[in-house]
Amino acid sequence: MNPLSLVKANTPETLQEIFPLVVDIYPNLSQQDFISRATKRTDYVAMRLFKVMDKSALVGAVSFARFHNMIHGDVLYLEEIVVKPELRNKGYGRMIFDLVAQIAKSEACSVIYTDDSSPLGDRSGFFARLGGQKVSNLYEFKVAA
Repeated sequence: MNPLSLVKANTPETLQEIFPLVVDIYPNLSQQDFISRATKRTDYVAMRLFKVMDKSALVGAVSFARFHNMIHGDVLYLEEIVVKPELRNKGYGRMIFDLVAQIAKSEACSVIYTDDSSPLGDRSGFFARLGGQKVSNLYEFKVAA
């Protein structure tokens, strides 16, 4: 059983709470710009942003969007998984990905797409360990029916 839970980060308070994680990845991003951009993206692009909790402790954040394409139909695009620096390499990234995969399955998505580029560095090893198949610069994860 996955002990983590997702809490929508769609208020200024929740966005402020996850900003320290985001600034670790994007150091030139101000808190005001982050809150403004995150709000616009969730309003216009259907991007969903969550803080990830282990009981009452913040462990990370995740953002993704669902869309439809001609090849696969309903698709979930995983934009970012961020784990607090002191909690990295302890399995939280995998647990967060598993939560996203559960959401993709519940929303009848056939594929999860993500890319391996990140300001934190190359994530290709992480996604390959999760079972992703590299397609161009994207990783594709088939969602079980």
